[in-house]
Amino acid sequence: MKINCILVTYNRIEKLKKALASYEMQNIQTMIVVNNASTDGTFEFLETWQKESKKENRIVMNLAENSGGAGGFYKGIQQALALDADWIWVADDDAYLQSDTLKILTDFIQKQEFPERISAVCSKVLNANKEISLPHRRKLTYSAYIVHEINVPEENYLKPYFSLDLSSFVGSLINVDAIKKVGFPEKDYFIWYDDTEYFMRLRKVGSIFCVPTAVVLHDAPKGSSEVSWKTYYGFRNQLLSYRRNFGYLCLFRHSYRLWKKANRSAIIRKKVMRAAIRDAILGKKGVHPIFKPGWKPQS
Repeated sequence: MKINCILVTYNRIEKLKKALASYEMQNIQTMIVVNNASTDGTFEFLETWQKESKKENRIVMNLAENSGGAGGFYKGIQQALALDADWIWVADDDAYLQSDTLKILTDFIQKQEFPERISAVCSKVLNANKEISLPHRRKLTYSAYIVHEINVPEENYLKPYFSLDLSSFVGSLINVDAIKKVGFPEKDYFIWYDDTEYFMRLRKVGSIFCVPTAVVLHDAPKGSSEVSWKTYYGFRNQLLSYRRNFGYLCLFRHSYRLWKKANRSAIIRKKVMRAAIRDAILGKKGVHPIFKPGWKPQS
C-alpha cells in the first residue's frame, strides 16, 4: 500500500521537528511538507531536512504567502494526488505519531473485505495531557434543516474500531479514490472547518472509521472561549459548509439561530458573529479585511 503524507506548517519550527521525527518509523512513500511562508527559520531547516532523506521521497512546498491551514492542505493534497499513491495521510505540524500508527491503520484497511468502499480511516487523538480529544471525531445528524455535530462518546474508544461522520485533519488517512470523487478541500476557508467540510463530502462516497489503537498526540493549547480573529472563520466556515452540503434552507436556519445568539452576546462577539453570518450568506470566502492574523478585540 503506497502512502503519501502531508504536513502543513507555519512558524512552529520546534513542533515541526518533533512531528517529522515521528514519521521516521512509518512506512511511507512520500513526505510532503507545505511551508506556509514561515519566518522562524523553517525554510532553512526544511532545506537541510529534504537533503537528508533516507528511505522516503521528501518534497517541500514553500508558499509565497500564508494561505492558512485550508490553503496548505489544498495544495498538499493536490501535490500528493499527482504522485502515485493509494492513500493520503494528513496532519498538522503539532501532531506526533506513535511508531506503529500508520501500520495499525493500513493493517485495518487490508483486513476489510471491500476496502474500496472506505473513504478514510482515522487515529485516536490524545491531547497534551494524554486524554482523548473528543471533538476530533464526530457523528452527524440532520433533521428539519438543522445539523447536529456530536462528539463520539469516549466509551467507543474501547472498541477495536467504530464508524464516524466527521473528522479533523489531525491523523486521517484518506482513500485516493474518494479524493478523486469529492475533489479538494475548500482552500479559501483560510483556517478552521475546512477539514469538517471535507469529511461532509467524504462520508457521501464511503465509510469512515476510527481505529483507537492507532494514536496521534496533538500538542495544541487548550481551546479558549475568548474572541479572537479566528472566531470569525469558525462561524463563517461552519455556515458555508452547511450551505454547500445541505442547501440554503439549512444555511438560513442556522444563520437565524446564530443571529439570535449574537444579539445576546457582548458587543465585540456580536460584531464578529454578524460579520460571519453576513459573509456566509453572501458566499464570501478568503481572508477578511479586518479579522485577519494579528487582529485583537481591542484593536
